[in-house]
Amino acid sequence: MNALAAPFGTDGYLLRKYGVQGPDHTLEGPDPIPTPQGTSETYLPTIFATDSPFTLYYPQKPEIVPDQYAFQKEAVKKLIPNPAEALYSATDAKMTKLFFATLDSLRMGIMQGRNSPGEWDGAIRNWRQKAGDKMRAEYEQAWEARSS
Repeated sequence: MNALAAPFGTDGYLLRKYGVQGPDHTLEGPDPIPTPQGTSETYLPTIFATDSPFTLYYPQKPEIVPDQYAFQKEAVKKLIPNPAEALYSATDAKMTKLFFATLDSLRMGIMQGRNSPGEWDGAIRNWRQKAGDKMRAEYEQAWEARSS
């Protein structure tokens, strides 16, 4: 996992993200540019387990970095911290993945015209009955325990 999470600027990061110089990437100045072989052979689907911290680095399109940075700088000002982040709900831990898949599928169906927007209210009612209200109660209880 440490090798997969090697930070930006290290040899480990360069090898993990761009492969071996020559067959997998070439250098334009200090920037690695993937070759067709490198593009197809260096992607490892391990990001679900670990990865290096996100970096605004696009050697093939350096002009987008200032725009991305400006956007993220403004977006951070609008973020709302989640006060329940440090709290635990057994129902949330057990049920969220199941309901996320169902609700996400319905959301995509609505966006693609396979489902009616009216189905959303029923899905949310079902989620609240089977998980949401219990999650709220557990989080409220955890908040009270933390505050006392």
